[in-house]
Amino acid sequence: MTKIGFACPKKIKNKVLLKFIKSHLDSLFRETSAHFSVTIQAVFMLVNDKKRRHFIKNRKEDKRTKFQKRRKISIKNR
Repeated sequence: MTKIGFACPKKIKNKVLLKFIKSHLDSLFRETSAHFSVTIQAVFMLVNDKKRRHFIKNRKEDKRTKFQKRRKISIKNR
């Protein structure tokens, strides 16, 4: 199998991608990219971005503020 490199100005809509992923749970990035006619990296970046947003949204703020305070103290002590 040979790699074909091409630039895609096309952008995948988030709702359409989520709908496709929910209906094809076992599809690979390669298959998803072929369906939307974009590169594999484009699908990979979109899926990982959604995971990251979900993680950051569900993260507790008090843990984050405690970490930031500890970091400021450690920087001052250097």
